[in-house]
Amino acid sequence: MSKKILMTAAVALAVLGLHPGRALANRLLYPVTGKVTATPVGHQITINGRTYRIMHGSAAVRQAQQILQGDAVQVVLTAPAGSKTAKVVAIHAVPRR
Repeated sequence: MSKKILMTAAVALAVLGLHPGRALANRLLYPVTGKVTATPVGHQITINGRTYRIMHGSAAVRQAQQILQGDAVQVVLTAPAGSKTAKVVAIHAVPRR
């Protein structure tokens, strides 16, 4: 094979192997739904009396700024709710009925 074909194949494999979507698609996420029982402060939010840390750099950092105490929300965690490593990566307001 020519060097050009080998180089093209190597670049294609590198790009496909490093694609971040594949790694993110394989990650399990854990939803928690409830009422915000304390106004989000810093990088944490309290839902139904339980405090969760918000992952730095995630969409949840921005979303927490629009959430108030008493709002019904669903948060997405990186680990089960009882885990010490669980962090919030997204916050979604639940529409009021």
